Amino acid sequence: MIYKKTTLVLDSNSLYNSIENRSPFLSKNLVSYAMSIKNEDYITDSFSKNILRLAMKGTLNEKIRTDRHKKGFNTNLKSITNFSSESLYDFLIESKTLNDLINLKKIKKINFKNEISNSMNKFLFSLINLKIFFQINNQ
Repeated sequence: MIYKKTTLVLDSNSLYNSIENRSPFLSKNLVSYAMSIKNEDYITDSFSKNILRLAMKGTLNEKIRTDRHKKGFNTNLKSITNFSSESLYDFLIESKTLNDLINLKKIKKINFKNEISNSMNKFLFSLINLKIFFQINNQ
């Protein structure tokens, strides 16, 4: 029953977004096994993703397999855009919905000539995507 529900959710999500989804590794046995895993097995000795770490023992380099630090795949916003504080503000302010949610005037205070912190980079990337989302959905 869990397998059918999972498949229906995957199908509904993909079809809603006009994407043809194939899940070749999704099987009744895999779903049943995944649902049988106890919560305490996910984190062991303060290691998250314990099941994946155990599965890769002897295959993946031990230094990588036992690394506790989360690695992101962020790109520096300045490397993919040519925003200045003014142009970013002008771009974001076009969305009334976004402007109602966030005080965008603070964007003007960001000095793009200096290095932008990782957290600020993520935040600005999220704002840009939120503006695009609102634009696509006429909000």
